[in-house]
Amino acid sequence: MGIMSKLFGTPEERKKKELEDLKEKLEDLKEKLEALEEKDDIIVPIKEEQGKNTMGIFMSPENRDNISMSELWRYNTPRGFDFVNEVSMSGSGNYVAASTNESIYLLSGGNLLWKHEVENFIWGLAISNSGDYIVAAHEKAISLFSKEGEILWKCDIEAVGVDISESGDYVCALSKDERIYLFDKNGKILWDNKVHEPISKISNNIAISSSGEYIISGFEDGNIYLFNKKGSLLWNHKIGSKSFFGWNGMVFGVDISSQGDYIVVGCADKNTYLLNKKGELIWKFGAETKVRRVAISDSSDYIITICEMEQKMGESIKPTYLIDKKGRVLWRCTTNRTACDVAISRSGDYIVLGSVDHNVYFLENPYLFLQKAYKTKIEKLENELEDAVLSSSDLR
Repeated sequence: MGIMSKLFGTPEERKKKELEDLKEKLEDLKEKLEALEEKDDIIVPIKEEQGKNTMGIFMSPENRDNISMSELWRYNTPRGFDFVNEVSMSGSGNYVAASTNESIYLLSGGNLLWKHEVENFIWGLAISNSGDYIVAAHEKAISLFSKEGEILWKCDIEAVGVDISESGDYVCALSKDERIYLFDKNGKILWDNKVHEPISKISNNIAISSSGEYIISGFEDGNIYLFNKKGSLLWNHKIGSKSFFGWNGMVFGVDISSQGDYIVVGCADKNTYLLNKKGELIWKFGAETKVRRVAISDSSDYIITICEMEQKMGESIKPTYLIDKKGRVLWRCTTNRTACDVAISRSGDYIVLGSVDHNVYFLENPYLFLQKAYKTKIEKLENELEDAVLSSSDLR
């Protein structure tokens, strides 16, 4: 037996070891993919256990904390005192609307299509699923823009939140005096409703279903209102929990699925709530800090939440969660790139984040990205294993 064989084994032994290693790697990846695709997890318990309901984080720590992992493009807005405070995305993800304090941007594939300057703070921004219309609450007014950047109409109402239906047929708005408005695509007010007594602080929270059938809005004291497009109040519920200082229920974010079957609410009590069309609680997920922004895909398969900044090990981080409609956490990001707003595409394939670092980040859904990566690696290993088996038979 030669020196090489004594040190490393015979060619047959080395090939056998190679086959065993490939089989082990393949089985490990298949187990990870199976765990990733497992859909039988129990729904998040309806109880307050902040940060303990993360049943399904299937990413390694280095990937879990890295939003660049599935980044497709980013757009950097001019630096200054502004940050990207609002983002919205068309249904396919082909168009992204974003705003800094005094500028509105329309982007496609990371390229700037147009920019519109305003004089005062932009409180709300939304783009239709079709990508043909962009609505903004700014300059003590509401404006509807075309995809080309032309102002189609303007209404002098001081709004703090806006949203738009799929084709742009309906625009809803929440005003500072807490009236909810519904406009048609020509700017005509179809109805307005006073829902609340004025309070000292306002949550810019309003959303309309893609179909235009339902409008949801939330307020500082935890009250949530659901209207139909005729202006009839369907229900009013209060969320939140008791705290040492009283009721802790300030609503920071709301969103609604395409047909209005699911409603997601982000709250100051650190919970993300998922409700059905009747306002019944399906589950609530407890995060580490206050939930600032939420979004739900039209398919309702994916929910994304952004939490308030927290200090951990001397570093400021702002957790972001991707959750499925059963309440299972699919992805958790604790990057120090502070996200201010979030949007998700109709199918949930893409996510866009507006950040305090002046960037708009456009990501492939990290859960789907990892699922695809596992399948690609498995296919590659299966081919390598097949080749190894063939070459080992040649040694006999």
